Amino acid sequence: MRTLLVIGSGLTLVGVPAGLALTGGHVDGASTAALAVTLAGLVLLLGRWPVAVLVISLLSVAALRGADLIGVGAVWPATAAFVAVLAEGRYRIAVVAGALALWYGFVWDHYVQLQPFEVAVTHLGVETLWLTAALAVTYAYVSTRRWQDEVAGRLRQTLVRQEAEARQRQAEERVDIARDLHDVVAHTLAVVGVHLNVALDAFDDDPAEARAAVRLAQDVRGRAMADLRTLVTVLRREPGLDSIETLAGRVRDAGVDVHVTESGSRADVPVAVAAVVHRVVQESLTNTLRHAGAGRVEVALHYDAGTVSVEVTDDGRGSTAAEGHGTTFETDEYVFSALAAGAAGFLTKEVEPDQLRHAVRVVAAGEALLSPSVTRRVIANVTAPRPAGTRLAVLTPREREVVRLVAGGLSNDEIATALRISPLTAKTHVTRAITKLGVRDRVQLVILAYEDGLV
Repeated sequence: MRTLLVIGSGLTLVGVPAGLALTGGHVDGASTAALAVTLAGLVLLLGRWPVAVLVISLLSVAALRGADLIGVGAVWPATAAFVAVLAEGRYRIAVVAGALALWYGFVWDHYVQLQPFEVAVTHLGVETLWLTAALAVTYAYVSTRRWQDEVAGRLRQTLVRQEAEARQRQAEERVDIARDLHDVVAHTLAVVGVHLNVALDAFDDDPAEARAAVRLAQDVRGRAMADLRTLVTVLRREPGLDSIETLAGRVRDAGVDVHVTESGSRADVPVAVAAVVHRVVQESLTNTLRHAGAGRVEVALHYDAGTVSVEVTDDGRGSTAAEGHGTTFETDEYVFSALAAGAAGFLTKEVEPDQLRHAVRVVAAGEALLSPSVTRRVIANVTAPRPAGTRLAVLTPREREVVRLVAGGLSNDEIATALRISPLTAKTHVTRAITKLGVRDRVQLVILAYEDGLV
């Protein structure tokens, strides 16, 4: 607004003398300059007092005309003031003020200056056309801006309504899932309770039936754990579609140009599907950054009725060897964080009671143990080729060989058999390797062996 006022002031300062010179209304240089400076200064005040500035501008022009200091002009010197008043929405004031100024100019020309009627009418017509054109252009501009503001307001309201509807659908979906979670827990506890009661009644008279009832209870418990894990994963506030741009920004910070395009409406995408899409894009960008050597990545997301398609392409060289699999799910993060912190084992919730008791005995004996599913994740993470490191350089060749066998999963007795040494000697080599490398136990020793490229 301030810039427009400055421009209008400058145009008035130049236009008033030029207009008087072109129309033959220039009488006195000082008077012309005084009028131009006065009107230009008043234009700078239009932002605060548009109506007052218009009135003062018209009175200033009329005063100079009455003093014969300028020869022509009734409304055009105050064009900037008319435009500002109309832009403020004061249509009636602008029209009435213009009509009065035009009437005054006609009366002064014909009845005071005694100009011929045709000349006075010509002056009236020219100024009327000028004022009409200025007001029409201003009105068109104001109407266009008002229409644009209304469209933008409707668009904002639509977006707010869509977001509210999406949040409502998500809330309803979470309520449904919570209800399912309750049903699963209640049903499982009821069924397990029945089988345990059967086992308790048959414990003394029919041990075989008791064992069968316990096994059925364990089967029900295992299936329920799988269902619960799925439901709880959905109930978590997983990152969704809004955080995909954050993923892209992190990869951009690493030097790769990532471009994300979306088509369709994401409003109907369920929370669980949005979390899966996020994980897919995260894994794809991670693999591209680690293995592809790409300079540009295109991520295309298309939302259709009931489906979401994800396409990730890059200009890299591609993979030429087995690259392994990165850790994506939270379970993987827990596994490696726990092992790095010194855990001697890691079991999932699906483990059977016998397996749990066996794991406790193994860890108590100084060994390490992982669930089969966890073992697969660890192997997938550490089997990617790595350059040989230097952390194992402090070990003797025999100790390095022992560490390699430990990383292969061999116990002390099995290492002794493989190297044709006593179990005590094998245990001594393992203890020395742990001490030299500054690790806590055999699990961290295995991790270090893989990280350092020994296996």
